[in-house]
Amino acid sequence: MSWVGQGGHAVPARTSDRLRASSPPRFLWGVRQSVSRDQFFTGLFILALVNGLADRASYSLRHFDLSALAAAALGVSAVVWFACFAALSLVLRKTRDEAVETVDGFVGFAVLFLVAVPLKEPSWFALAALALYVIWTSQAGSTMRRGALIFLAITVPMCWGPFLLHAFAQPFLWTDAMFVSNLIGTEQTGNLVKFADGSGYFQIFPECSSYHNMSLAFLAWISASQFVEHKWSPKNLVWCLLAVLSVFAVNVTRIGLIGLYRDHFETIHGPFGSAVADCLSLSLILAICLLGVRREIFARP
Repeated sequence: MSWVGQGGHAVPARTSDRLRASSPPRFLWGVRQSVSRDQFFTGLFILALVNGLADRASYSLRHFDLSALAAAALGVSAVVWFACFAALSLVLRKTRDEAVETVDGFVGFAVLFLVAVPLKEPSWFALAALALYVIWTSQAGSTMRRGALIFLAITVPMCWGPFLLHAFAQPFLWTDAMFVSNLIGTEQTGNLVKFADGSGYFQIFPECSSYHNMSLAFLAWISASQFVEHKWSPKNLVWCLLAVLSVFAVNVTRIGLIGLYRDHFETIHGPFGSAVADCLSLSLILAICLLGVRREIFARP
């Protein structure tokens, strides 16, 4: 029994006072009674992810334009769709029924607040912050923690990568131009590269940068390794670096071909050239990731 001082005398504290002092906020009581901690976080993950992806299809949904909706879905890389599948399949697995803590509830309200903002960026911020919190508070090796790692990686190509590329475009584009100019043996000025025939220069824009697909290669490795529960080792960095460098090489080669064959600019730079480069990059990413996790894949029944 606990005691409190009152007017110089020791008297027992009322049970109701102790409960009010120690109980979580009333809005959390219903949540704690109805869902487990992992179910609570899973719902928040799905909400933030869907809200971030839905921004691409918002116009199509408002105008019931199915063709534009399909184009928006195709505009999201297959790597991102696989990562979404891998992360959701992990966090939806049956786990321990731990109760939702008070701090978890406040994190949930912060996520809901960011998701409610009518912009896509806050949803990705919410997903990244939630993933970091779950990684910090979850047991090492648990499916929830592995899924949170993939969710965090998803925000790289969907939010942080484009943000950094546009904020610091010049150094990134200068690097692309340097590799291209050295590949085809022509001059470089900033993000301008001279055509091989000397007829002029072509400019590398952020949309053509190699760093878009490099972030997808990073996401693919994180998703594949966490999905099959690949154990950490220094070799992980080698496999991830190989995937990143492979797509960098594909994009630099494609831009180099533009500089070598100006007459075929529209073919190489247009939809056909883009589709070929994307398929080649995706194939290389898939092959390298499969090689990296082959032991876990072939060890499964």
